[in-house]
Amino acid sequence: MQIHQFSKIGEYHLSHHQNNQDFVYRRENAAAAAIVLADGASACRKAAEGARLACEAAGEIMDWEGAAFFRYPPKKLAYLLTEQILYRIEQFKQPEEPLSDYGSTFLMAFLEKATGRTTLINLGDGGIFGLGSDTPQLLLQPKTYGGQPCLTTTKDASLAVAVREQVLPLGEGVLLCSDGCLRALHGRAVREPLQAMNWKQLDGALQNARIADDCSYIALVRSRW
Repeated sequence: MQIHQFSKIGEYHLSHHQNNQDFVYRRENAAAAAIVLADGASACRKAAEGARLACEAAGEIMDWEGAAFFRYPPKKLAYLLTEQILYRIEQFKQPEEPLSDYGSTFLMAFLEKATGRTTLINLGDGGIFGLGSDTPQLLLQPKTYGGQPCLTTTKDASLAVAVREQVLPLGEGVLLCSDGCLRALHGRAVREPLQAMNWKQLDGALQNARIADDCSYIALVRSRW
């Protein structure tokens, strides 16, 4: 199993002396691997903490329920996942703080190593690509509502969660990317290393690019185990 990640702060947050609001996370055991990316909403006061807590909530679910959780019907999976994220935030925040301070978008891929069975999850304006077969394919597209992404703390957020299941062949992979990274993937200097899964070259191209928003991705490639 190969997992690679990249994250850099965008020019907007740099110019305002703020931190990167993206959080990238991975969890792996003998039977499965999960990658997660949450993008804290800049308008939310505790966005970076919200992104971290969302990722940690996903890791807790994997630890507690394992692969069984990701076999639930999509609506049940989406509801339980968003509820666990909200519970994690409730346990962390101060009583006087509103949940809305901790809003983030959320992406996740869960892989069973032996079978390649993969569950993909997207809430918000990030994207998930399939890698390794010709041109990278956008498997789960970003979504906005009234021009704004749905966040983990949005009322009835579970109704906006997109879930996709598929089998990932050996040698192929998936890539989760924040909206800042998604907008940077159109240039040739980025597309070609992405198609070749040349992470060093891809990271260099993204590092050199001028990107207004925080730019993050995490990729998982299924290999023999």
